[in-house]
Amino acid sequence: MRYLLAAALSLCLLTVPILALSTDVKITNNSENDIRNATTLALSEDLTIGVEDGDEDETFGRVSGIATDSHGNIFVVDSGYIRVKKYDPNGGFLLSFGRKGEGPGEFARPGAIAIDANDNVYVAGSGSRVSVFGPDGTHIEDFRREIAYSYVQGIGFDRDGNFLVCSFDLPTRKVLHKFDADHKCQLSFCDSYAAGTDVPPDEETFQAGGAFAVASDGAIYFTQRYPYEIRRFAPDGTLTEKILRENDFMFPAKIERKGDGASFRMGASCYQILFLQDGTFLNFAYIPNLDDYEAAETVIDLFDAEGSLLASHRLTGLMFAHTIDDQGRVYFADRREFPRVVRYRIDVR
Repeated sequence: MRYLLAAALSLCLLTVPILALSTDVKITNNSENDIRNATTLALSEDLTIGVEDGDEDETFGRVSGIATDSHGNIFVVDSGYIRVKKYDPNGGFLLSFGRKGEGPGEFARPGAIAIDANDNVYVAGSGSRVSVFGPDGTHIEDFRREIAYSYVQGIGFDRDGNFLVCSFDLPTRKVLHKFDADHKCQLSFCDSYAAGTDVPPDEETFQAGGAFAVASDGAIYFTQRYPYEIRRFAPDGTLTEKILRENDFMFPAKIERKGDGASFRMGASCYQILFLQDGTFLNFAYIPNLDDYEAAETVIDLFDAEGSLLASHRLTGLMFAHTIDDQGRVYFADRREFPRVVRYRIDVR
């Protein structure tokens, strides 16, 4: 896969608070030796949604986002058919909403999805607009983000209900952004991996970013796309810990420059972080095979609440974790053979 990316432009550089880096940061190092003869991690499939052939209710064009509500219903962003599909906890189709376009409740390139405490559904992707729907798919509102940064990699809510966006903003070189109930940006924090360096803007825009998750104590954990690094932030955005992991599977994107342009080929990247009910968390890294697209792997690392590596597991094929429900089941976009959603139970021993 090759991408040409333009630099993002900020609309509120002078109005959004930018958090300074804390100097009192705990560093937790982990090596492969830490997981030998220790905890084991196993996954068992317990639900599949989607078939190879059928109508639009039964098939997916491309699964780019998954979320669950308080009733266990499953919402899937299908960026192939440009809509959101809702399923019951057993995978039965209920309804779909949204469509391609630029009007109210319409999408350009949807991807990220999150559900608030009232089971309202938020959808974001390319562009600066976020669409909000009720549990039945009724369009409630659209709002514009104050910062016109690059493609949104993730959205969610902190412990106080503030709206969080994960997306790299080139002018500030920040990745996480917090919005209040009036959709005003309160805070931008979490430096890009290349902050303070002379990495070219197009390269930084391509590789910056990652994913975040909110712990039960309100701390915000961010997994950096590349290189492998997990950061823990206090609810106010103060950096408190960096969790590192020695490995031999991460490699950077391949960059080819021609004249004033450049093309990028995806490297290994951390793309998701999810918390289990006991306070441990999973970090997911996608490892592409540049010679065989279908032979990609996902590395799943399990950490305890202190940031110590407990176990590691690998899945072969195009598998992308998106969310975890209140029963500790992880939902993957499975692109092996044909697009589908697969739910796995996590067994830690």
